[in-house]
Amino acid sequence: IYFQLKTQKRWSLIAQKAQKKEKDAMEETLSNLENAEPELCIKLLHFPSVQNFSGLKRKIQQCSEEWMMGFLEQDGLAVLFTTLERLSDDTARSSKTALITSMELLQCVGCVKAVMNSRTGLDFVISREDYTRVLSTTLDSTNVMVKKQVFELLAAMCIYSAEGKTRAIDAMEHYKHAKSQRYRFSVVINELRSAENLPYQTGILSFINAAVLSTESIHKRVKLRNEFIGILTRLQLLDVLSELRHLEADDLLIQLEVFDEKKLEDEEEIQAITGADGIDINNHQDVFAAVF
Repeated sequence: IYFQLKTQKRWSLIAQKAQKKEKDAMEETLSNLENAEPELCIKLLHFPSVQNFSGLKRKIQQCSEEWMMGFLEQDGLAVLFTTLERLSDDTARSSKTALITSMELLQCVGCVKAVMNSRTGLDFVISREDYTRVLSTTLDSTNVMVKKQVFELLAAMCIYSAEGKTRAIDAMEHYKHAKSQRYRFSVVINELRSAENLPYQTGILSFINAAVLSTESIHKRVKLRNEFIGILTRLQLLDVLSELRHLEADDLLIQLEVFDEKKLEDEEEIQAITGADGIDINNHQDVFAAVF
């Protein structure tokens, strides 16, 4: 028995030394990411941790165009989104490790955001509908900061290009089907209604404004706005906005003003085009008939 205990202790010490050696090697790698090639950074993604994601995010934020292209061409973004999807699923399934996984998810989304802050990265994400669909599934997270970043990224896509806007709306459609929701913007309005975090509420409303205002056709713009408002879907956005007006938050109030002003401008434009005051701006069929 003594011999067995001694042997077990010896192997335990060996295992501890091996773990320490591996940890030291990883810390050394992280400290030298400044000069790391894309291949090494992609390998780090297979060992998700807050530290690894944080180090990779800094590298992406500081990288050259050539490095970014290498990262994308070697499927770095694909690995990043695969990791994002797994972390999102883990967060939804397990309450025991939810806090740690939630922090990893936050840093992982931060890496995606760093990639999309470059034109090259943003174009690459927009070119793949499966990436934006995975991004939308992270809205299931309980981490408000994760969801805030997702809505900000979707808003940026809407503003960036028509294709980006199409991808963002498709992501909402995908979420609707994946989560068996009745309307594609249900998650948007429900999150805005239940949120208690001002920056998060501002982020959601900025997505709504970006989606609507990036729509060039006045008919399609009014139709999309009415979809958010809930003329046909009962989402009741205007009721939610009325509650938000009582909050003292400059950034949120700016988004509210943008929504109101652009809505009024569209109403006045339609009246000017048709020369009729009796058009119901909240009825997209009336608007379509009047304009066309």
